[in-house]
Amino acid sequence: MTMGSQGVGGILFKYIDQIVAGAVQDIRAGRPLKDLDVIILCGANQGLQQDLNVYYDQAMIEGCKGDPQLFVQLKEHLHFASLPKLKLEEMAVIGKASDAFLSKPGGGTTAEVLSGEFPMLIHREQKHFWEFGNIEELLAAGAEEVNSDFYEKAKKANRVKVLSPIKKGTVYDFIANLWKTRFG
Repeated sequence: MTMGSQGVGGILFKYIDQIVAGAVQDIRAGRPLKDLDVIILCGANQGLQQDLNVYYDQAMIEGCKGDPQLFVQLKEHLHFASLPKLKLEEMAVIGKASDAFLSKPGGGTTAEVLSGEFPMLIHREQKHFWEFGNIEELLAAGAEEVNSDFYEKAKKANRVKVLSPIKKGTVYDFIANLWKTRFG
């Protein structure tokens, strides 16, 4: 999960709560809970990283509602980690290795997701209307938009597939011709 570097990281708390609630529900229903490692990329937002490190255990304690055995099971299988700003190649490795990748679709994230064919789950931030075009592009490529159904959708996220890669004779030729007419 990522959203922290631009100051909208507070959104992540509701997704953490959904993960904890879903995992608790799975345990209580007798469904096997495989190890679940949740990595949250905080970018340069050190305050968010510190807040998240405290929040994880609080969310799990509250989710177990005083059931110590449930807490032990949850803690055994559910692991959270907050990471600071990563290098581009580190981001690519994490995205490609993920079973689900949650983010709001800024320009950089959208480009990374499409080029790496990440299993994208989209958080739509209503006040970021400029990202709505990115959302449509990602949805067309197989990503899914999430809200309160994040835990279940994360279990079966689809990798995005670029529908029309740039080929010679399309955008490449357009740019080459534009360059030629402007600069000779």
